[in-house]
Amino acid sequence: MSNRFNITFLILLFSLSYLNAAVAEGTSWSELSNSQKDTLQSFEGKWNDIPKERKTTILKGVRQWQSLSDQDKATTQQRFKEWNNYSSTRKNAIRTGFKDFKSMPPAVRQQMRRNFKNFKKLDPAKKKALRKKWQAMSKSQKQKAMRNKLQRKRMNLKQRRIIKNRIQRNR
Repeated sequence: MSNRFNITFLILLFSLSYLNAAVAEGTSWSELSNSQKDTLQSFEGKWNDIPKERKTTILKGVRQWQSLSDQDKATTQQRFKEWNNYSSTRKNAIRTGFKDFKSMPPAVRQQMRRNFKNFKKLDPAKKKALRKKWQAMSKSQKQKAMRNKLQRKRMNLKQRRIIKNRIQRNR
């Protein structure tokens, strides 16, 4: 029984890897479904020139897009418009912040997500008051507050450096 399960599992694993390889090989424009073509219409003339890895990433994004509700699609489109209006400096700061966030240990990222989730639950007046309080603080007060928070959390040196860099960027 166990041997049979192992063989079945290996066949399934091989099939999935073959399917992945087939997707990675790239799909010609004519092989795309109509809904994929509708979503990717801006790529029509250049689709066959796109590298295979990029096509795989794009098709993954299309699948995610098609699984969104109409409300989520509208929100995503609005955020994309906002993103396009950002300066290159702001975009780079966001990218750097995201890269810093991804380099943090999972426990720290999880704590930051919890903090943000709790912040979002606050009523608008409380959020505004916290933002105003932070913005009114001097540079040294902000640094002291962050140092105290870091000491309480007992973060390692790399985590402290990431947060210190973030503070400096947000001045």
